[in-house]
Amino acid sequence: MTNGTSTKLLEGVIHTIAIHTIAVHKARSMADKIRAIIADNEPLARRGIRQMLAQYDDIIVVAETGSGRESVRALRAIKPDVVFMDVEMPGLDGFEVLRQAGIAEMPAVIFVTAHDEFAVRAFDANALDYLLKPLRQERLEQALDRVRERCRSAKAFGGSQRLSSLLAPREKERSKARIVARTSKGQLVIDFN
Repeated sequence: MTNGTSTKLLEGVIHTIAIHTIAVHKARSMADKIRAIIADNEPLARRGIRQMLAQYDDIIVVAETGSGRESVRALRAIKPDVVFMDVEMPGLDGFEVLRQAGIAEMPAVIFVTAHDEFAVRAFDANALDYLLKPLRQERLEQALDRVRERCRSAKAFGGSQRLSSLLAPREKERSKARIVARTSKGQLVIDFN
């Protein structure tokens, strides 16, 4: 192999490693982001929420929906970390969206509405927060702090479940009770399970 050929080969390997490193970094940074859906029938309201969320590096808006039915489909398909949900939308209201979505791991729900009379019902539906329009930055920050804490807890819980599932077979083996007794013909092993 000539010096020029080995240099080109080395450059190709370095380029491939650089591309792989960038891809891994992007995947990690995306994994650290909180994925949000904005569900509101008013385009101006969606834009306002999106613009406010754009200030936060750890939040990424993955979908916007303008009706209840679109919201159900998006929640099922995307499984976001948080949904900013208007209460009154055409087709299905925000509460019916949550009921129909019926996904196993419901995201954090932050109701965003101009009506304060739905607050009790929202918290009965396990909403993480309830924000009134027009949104105030300090209230949004408080809600996002709650979302972050929930995401950290969910991540820690998921990690502990994975660890438990990995250790379970080993614990099962260790917990087996057995007696080994010498007999005239060798050993007798008695398992108690």
